[in-house]
Amino acid sequence: MQLNEVAPERSGSGDGDMVVHDNVLGALGNAAYTLRQHFSTASDHARQNTFDASIQLFNDGLDMGSGNPMPADVGDGATISDHAAMAVQACTYKGEESQYILEIDWVDTPKNTAERREALEKLLRAHLPVIMEAEGCRP
Repeated sequence: MQLNEVAPERSGSGDGDMVVHDNVLGALGNAAYTLRQHFSTASDHARQNTFDASIQLFNDGLDMGSGNPMPADVGDGATISDHAAMAVQACTYKGEESQYILEIDWVDTPKNTAERREALEKLLRAHLPVIMEAEGCRP
């Protein structure tokens, strides 16, 4: 077997290369592009609703194992619990209004819960603007 050559053609089998005409290929490409644009728009709408719902659930006490969620004054809004933290900040990303979410999960140190919550808040406060800038999300 050689891998550097084309297999010889079989005669009389009727098998041949598939032919796709430019106009058909172009129509397929246009349909794929349109579908992607619609999906992008729909996901932008869903993103805000999903974010709003997650913040509301978290602030209303949905624990998910992180323990005692409480609001914090970081960014446009934040929640810090015994083992996790989340902050959101409105920003402009690629010329469009957006929101950046920083989430930190399953933190077990320091062992003292009050110290851990304080450390999580400091981490959010220090890293949110730095990470947003690195990601190209401008407040």
